[in-house]
Amino acid sequence: MRKLLFSLLLAFVLLLGCASSSENKELQQKQGNGVRIWVDGPARVAHLTSGPTIAYELYLNDYRAQGLELQRIDVIDNETGQLLKSYNGTELEISMLTPKNGTGNSALYAWIQVNGSQKSISHRAYFSGGDSGNEIEIDGAPLAVKDIPVIIAPPLRGKNWISIAGPSNSAITGIHRRAIFKRKDMHYVSQRYAIDWSQEGESGMIYNYSYARNEDFYAYGQDVLAVADGTVADVKDGAPDNIPLQKPALQEQDLGGNTIMLDIGGGNYAFYAHLMPGSIHVKQGDRVKRGDVIGKIGNSGNTLGPHLHFQIDSGSDFIYSDGIPYEFESFGLQDHAFNWMDAAVRNYSWKWDGSDEMRTMQMPADGDVVDFDLTAPGKGNVTD
Repeated sequence: MRKLLFSLLLAFVLLLGCASSSENKELQQKQGNGVRIWVDGPARVAHLTSGPTIAYELYLNDYRAQGLELQRIDVIDNETGQLLKSYNGTELEISMLTPKNGTGNSALYAWIQVNGSQKSISHRAYFSGGDSGNEIEIDGAPLAVKDIPVIIAPPLRGKNWISIAGPSNSAITGIHRRAIFKRKDMHYVSQRYAIDWSQEGESGMIYNYSYARNEDFYAYGQDVLAVADGTVADVKDGAPDNIPLQKPALQEQDLGGNTIMLDIGGGNYAFYAHLMPGSIHVKQGDRVKRGDVIGKIGNSGNTLGPHLHFQIDSGSDFIYSDGIPYEFESFGLQDHAFNWMDAAVRNYSWKWDGSDEMRTMQMPADGDVVDFDLTAPGKGNVTD
């Protein structure tokens, strides 16, 4: 049973592709001793419930071709010279994406808690080996740190919504964050802050004791809402809902199933995937208001169970653009699952005690269980 439920939740992760152009990106790099390190920046501060955090990727070319082995990467505050983070040992190993064949570029998935004072950072990579046999240091890859809040309303109503595969650097649960796509020597992580929203029942399970039908899942058929005033940039409809645990073979352009891309201004785009066929109330070019019902949660596309995949990107291409953090004006933090598999393996033990911890101007982290109906004084809800 646990293996089956793990497979169900793992399949919630959305790895999508499409073929439109994206914004130009800033490239910072440093080369020395045949080794090159760079970032496709900048980094944006995410005000998570777990604390302000920056997430980005540091790329390294094929240092193994130089006979080198990576030992450590330090992240340094450029203004103060303070060491913010040092990756070495096991943490370095689990934070790296290395080529399967042992050659080609590698990437460090950086995840660093910050205090708001950082404006720019740089990196120092330490290698062993090479012709000299001495330790080699490579400095570079400066990166601007920007705190530009994108404030939105929730995409859903109600309580008991669990953030599955949400913002995290975990090699197990942070799967959205680790989906890198490459085009013309540029790398993109459009799902860096993506969340798969599923709803728990009072038992703590995401379905009502069965998962044979889509209707057995608490999330199925729930209204999906516009998170801000905006214009509908793209709509895809007509994909059928899957039978739970049965995923069809799909072309790349169909992996999202029924989708909506909403232009919310400022170069920011809200992307909704896996919607119920025939439930989408908008068409390309329509203007929407914050809180408008635009569709319903379904089980279409590359998924084994009903949920809403939601992300905000820096462009209208939901793969070849940057995933950016956002903040809800307010919500109630009901609980936190140790990891998102807990949603299916709690053995019916979770009970909400009826109390919420009010959070304002924050983004839920991986495993958070939230109440979107709770609003702080002076903060409107999605229907205001």
